[in-house]
Amino acid sequence: MHDEEWVLHNAVIHTQSPANPRATAVWIRNGRILETAGDELKECVPHERRTDAGGRCVLPGLTDAHLHFEWFSLGLQRIDADQPTLQHVLDLVSQQARTLAAGSWIRGHGWNHNAWGSGDLPTRQSLDSVAPDHPVFLTAKSGHASWSNSCALKLARVGGSTPDPSDGAVVRDGSGHPTGVLLEGASDLVASCLPPITVSDVATAMRAGMAKAHGLGITGVHDMDGVRALRAWQQLRRQGHLQMRVCKTIPLDHLDEAIGCGMSSGFGDDHLWIGGVKIFTDGALGPQTAWMLSPYENDTANIGMPLIEPEALEEAMTKAATGHLASFVHAIGDRANRMVLDVMAALRQREAAESSRPLRHRIEHVQLIDGQDIPRLADLDVIASMQPIHATSDKDIVDRFWGPARAPQAYAFRRIAETGATLAFGSDTPVETIAPLPGVHAAVTRRRADGSPGEEGWQPQEKLSVGQALRGYTTGAARAGGVEAHLGQLSSGYLADLIVLNQDPYHVDPMEIDGIEVWATMADGRWVYQHPQADGFGP
Repeated sequence: MHDEEWVLHNAVIHTQSPANPRATAVWIRNGRILETAGDELKECVPHERRTDAGGRCVLPGLTDAHLHFEWFSLGLQRIDADQPTLQHVLDLVSQQARTLAAGSWIRGHGWNHNAWGSGDLPTRQSLDSVAPDHPVFLTAKSGHASWSNSCALKLARVGGSTPDPSDGAVVRDGSGHPTGVLLEGASDLVASCLPPITVSDVATAMRAGMAKAHGLGITGVHDMDGVRALRAWQQLRRQGHLQMRVCKTIPLDHLDEAIGCGMSSGFGDDHLWIGGVKIFTDGALGPQTAWMLSPYENDTANIGMPLIEPEALEEAMTKAATGHLASFVHAIGDRANRMVLDVMAALRQREAAESSRPLRHRIEHVQLIDGQDIPRLADLDVIASMQPIHATSDKDIVDRFWGPARAPQAYAFRRIAETGATLAFGSDTPVETIAPLPGVHAAVTRRRADGSPGEEGWQPQEKLSVGQALRGYTTGAARAGGVEAHLGQLSSGYLADLIVLNQDPYHVDPMEIDGIEVWATMADGRWVYQHPQADGFGP
């Protein structure tokens, strides 16, 4: 609680409240909204407590409903491997190798071989050519593969005789030797050799990550990283440095500990609370490990890779529900999504039989879902936690790997919304950019920033309105996190998280939405960011 009072006036406020959708002023006291109304509210406070928005657009603070904040924050210190060509990545590795002592690890994230033209996976030899004396470990954009050089493989003792782990695969050449690419859980073979990162290291990186997020209009996150991230968030909370609303997941392998400690969904406070348990059912589209009902177009023997069997999934979700923990389940392929819905149907039946309060179960990604399964999301009240930027980023490989019959079913935003299911939108950063407005742009236009694939967009039947897209980052995200009673809209009694934009996304050409700039960000009733050209909003 803090003794501060403000009125922000002369604004175009989209409150996201159905009862009072528009206002021009908002009155804030002690981190909460007292009222949204007309500019007469400015008379309620002294002149020095009035902030003139200059006619700019105001929205609730945006929530990224699916990201990896530790991974993102640490990545600000590492090589950005999301480059247009293999050579660009190698150049960056070479540059860092010249600045580090021999034997020092080189780390990075973001490579996407599908964007490099040939579609061929990279090799350890290419990394060896630019960094022979440094172990190199680069994670793929999807997060479901990694690429290492010979030095790193040697340290990890990964060779021709190394067996594939049960949850992944070592990609091998024609002679059976590792190529340097490791799929899914096989990446842990090298990752386990990396120098340890402390909780304090993560917390320090997260402070920089929060500052970056504030500048993009983000005031809340649903964090999918592990328990180290939870400890880092707790450290920031204790130190008074947590300026973000954090809904935190618990990894499945810590479920028993969480239940034993009584960490049920909602446990925590307005800044940091437990959302549920994170469970993986399949891989990803890029490495073709997403679990499919029918084979990939380019590989008729491949239907992807299930990471958990249906019986084990039901057991895990039932145990979680018994401990009053919702399930946040990663599912990308249509077979994986169907399996999750089947299990969730059984859980809902159990809830009804026991007259227990329904939990906010979610499917994370929902990238490809069979048409007959779409209505089940609403019927079972399962949150569709999706990332609009994936639709435009992945369109080429969707067309290539899933083909013309399935591509129209991918990233089915509109059809899901029309069923009445809750859409919660995020970025999956660092897989994609953390910036939410490019996500709004992708949901509304189904086009990339360069205008491709043309005026109509990719699979245009799934376009959303601006209002629908923004609700995914506000009211939808709030409901997905179980906090819709005090977050997600600018209404009396709600927490005072808001952003000021230099343009109104409701009234610009949709292709210009991703160019809108955040003018100022308020978290908990305090200004935490102002644009370099802005005045009067400063933290």
